[in-house]
Amino acid sequence: MFKILIIGGASFIGSSLSQYFLQNTNNNLATMDDLRAEKTLKNMEFAIQHRRGYRHKFYLSSFVDMYLSDKIFELEQPDIVIFCKTPEATCYHSTLARAIATAKKFNVKKFFYIHPQVASPIKHESYKYGLEVCDSDSAKDFVTKIKVCRLYGPRQDCSEPFVNAIDSALKLQQIDLSSAGNAPNEWLYIRDLCTAVDKIINDTKHKSEYIVSSGQVASEYDLVRNVMHITKYEPLEF
Repeated sequence: MFKILIIGGASFIGSSLSQYFLQNTNNNLATMDDLRAEKTLKNMEFAIQHRRGYRHKFYLSSFVDMYLSDKIFELEQPDIVIFCKTPEATCYHSTLARAIATAKKFNVKKFFYIHPQVASPIKHESYKYGLEVCDSDSAKDFVTKIKVCRLYGPRQDCSEPFVNAIDSALKLQQIDLSSAGNAPNEWLYIRDLCTAVDKIINDTKHKSEYIVSSGQVASEYDLVRNVMHITKYEPLEF
């Protein structure tokens, strides 16, 4: 059993991990988020609904206030930190650097940085800078990178074009996909990522990087049609 701190706990990935750990493990969980990014408040409400007694604590905080973030680490004494803050968050790469420094200061055993593939160019740049922080001299021997293919699942950020397409399809409304809607991508359902992360944090061998993929290649168009089929709705023409 671990004490886990998720930084960005109200994000799409963070809230999904929170739900998974609380429902499927005995780990004690704490989450941090400043609730500034899109949809995070709704995601946090969802995660709070899945609390199990005193096993989940939520802190409204960011690494701008170093005293408060230090206090959270002092109180929680986490064994594992998982960084999955959304790139819309303020000062993304500096927040990551501060999180790594604080985790080292409080003798955290394992620090994981989750790096998913995304459609948004702005998010892609932020994640790229995040990798540079992880590969810096002060972090490379401490941080484990988890690189993931394109993700999909409940409560996802609507900046991903196919998320809006699925929402429209389920409401039987007109569907608009990007011009790249037929381009093939590798996709992974969010719960499968959570299962993989659970296995990774229990891996006794130290590795600097993991790659999580599905081997399932499909276009946005195919993905929406598959979701429609699974949910028993009639597939709509795009």
